Amino acid sequence: MTDKQDPFKSELTDDHLESAFAALRGQEVKPSNALLARIMADAEEVTRDRAAHETSAAIPDRKGLRIWVRQIMASLGGAPGAVGLAAMACLGVGIGLNPPAVIEALETTYFGVSDVYVLEMIPDLQGELIDG
Repeated sequence: MTDKQDPFKSELTDDHLESAFAALRGQEVKPSNALLARIMADAEEVTRDRAAHETSAAIPDRKGLRIWVRQIMASLGGAPGAVGLAAMACLGVGIGLNPPAVIEALETTYFGVSDVYVLEMIPDLQGELIDG
């Protein structure tokens, strides 16, 4: 059973291949004019498509923008979700600018930190908010 010949084994040896390659190395191969014309036509078409795409990309598509905004609003849960997100963002900014005393008490209880360092991004902002 193992006496069968390998169908993929060839009678060609490395010497046969080397002689074939040596004969082909001596030939000068030039592409045909038809091939060069097709390559140039394809290159011109790609250049036109790329230029058309760049000009259309510079002008935003209003329908695409509307679809994008609708998808974001849908992922937030519609208008109520977007309003809730905006309200919580404003609350976070407000708490960040003027942290209540409860935050200091929680920090002392859980983290053992008694000193709170406040970085004033806008000096005298709290004085203007309190004084009016």
